[in-house]
Amino acid sequence: MTKIKTSNYTVYLLIAIFIFAIMLIELNYEYETETLLDNFKITKGKIIDLGNPSGKGGSSPIYKYEVDSKVFKSNMRSNSYCGFNLQHIPFNKIKKHYFPVVYIPYKPETSRILLKIEDYQKYNVPIPDTLAGVLVEYFNCDNYKVIRREGKQTKIVKIN
Repeated sequence: MTKIKTSNYTVYLLIAIFIFAIMLIELNYEYETETLLDNFKITKGKIIDLGNPSGKGGSSPIYKYEVDSKVFKSNMRSNSYCGFNLQHIPFNKIKKHYFPVVYIPYKPETSRILLKIEDYQKYNVPIPDTLAGVLVEYFNCDNYKVIRREGKQTKIVKIN
């Protein structure tokens, strides 16, 4: 059996290519986010699969949404749900809810589902009363709580 000898140079080159690829993916994500902030439309979407809820194996939750009668599916990044281990989320409780999805009008496959309270603030989208409790209970990255006021819109406040 012949052994293939690899030089340190080859190993360093492969590591550099891998790091460069990760940086390109991250830069593209940031570019898409900036583009979304500048020019987005809103539709509604549903989480259809939590992926691997234990967070092992790199699988991520999937959501679907519709734009102009065409259905799109997208994976969520861990920062869209606070990077939590999703085992604590009862899928049967969240699968019935529709969440706002922002997308680029000329490229609707580029989207973000709004789960974190910070995302609603970033995109200046009001939090629907029907989602306030779900967001605080399952997607509460910081310390927020729901304040329900009789006859007025539900308010979510940060606890210091």
